[in-house]
Amino acid sequence: MIGKQIGWAVVIGLAIVVGSDVQAQTPQSAGQLSISADSQEANTSTGVIVARGNVRIEYPARKVTATAEQATYSAKEKKIILTGNVSLIQDENRINAEKVTYFIDKGLFQADPKSKQQVRSTYNVPPTVLEDVSPNASRQSAP
Repeated sequence: MIGKQIGWAVVIGLAIVVGSDVQAQTPQSAGQLSISADSQEANTSTGVIVARGNVRIEYPARKVTATAEQATYSAKEKKIILTGNVSLIQDENRINAEKVTYFIDKGLFQADPKSKQQVRSTYNVPPTVLEDVSPNASRQSAP
């Protein structure tokens, strides 16, 4: 029957592009999320996509690129769980971990290491502007 919702889709060796839900979209969460992997399963009734093997995720709206062995994207919960040798880059910031959960709406990454190991992160910290505290700086006197 044409137009019938089947509930599951299995994709092997291709990329899938997931668009944001327009009604739930905010300026911070707008955009498309692209997932490439050796295999993918998409459950249209739950909104969950599981990608396995050589997973690569690109989310240009947030400048996020990630690779992992497996990824689970939940459209309803607006989160991505990456597992297995995760490497995530956002702008010039990097996270390497065994597991990273990305809470899309919050812009929050939660990284967890393998047992008895550590998460490795590199952050680009912009320079700060310091107040002029030199002795010659003008000061206001009290009346």
